[in-house]
Amino acid sequence: MKLKEIKKEEWGELAHYVDTVLVPLLPLYSVTDIVGIDHLNKIEQVAVTLEEGLRGRILLWPTCTYSEASETALLQMENEWKQKGFKYVCFIGSQSTIHDQLCFLHVDVTQDSFDISLFIQQMITWWHK
Repeated sequence: MKLKEIKKEEWGELAHYVDTVLVPLLPLYSVTDIVGIDHLNKIEQVAVTLEEGLRGRILLWPTCTYSEASETALLQMENEWKQKGFKYVCFIGSQSTIHDQLCFLHVDVTQDSFDISLFIQQMITWWHK
């Protein structure tokens, strides 16, 4: 489910099935760069396809920007979502330097196509940890 498509009055019913928040991340430095826009499109493409493949269990959050200095903020975001009742929080993006305590799916933005089954398998493996 995409956050922007959920009606407020429906959330109470849907919340029982959704245990995972998926948050696309874009490095702050690439927001104004044309290459960054391409990276954003690829990250969002993988995130949307992953959400569609695991529909009903994942809440797709809007893309967030971050810097290396904001890794602490990512840990805080994860903690807040878990306090709100989500069992899992997973970030997806092009940087592989995200804190190792976080669930992070790495998108190789140099590729033109992606095998979404690999990302689905990563999520399923992570859920079974």
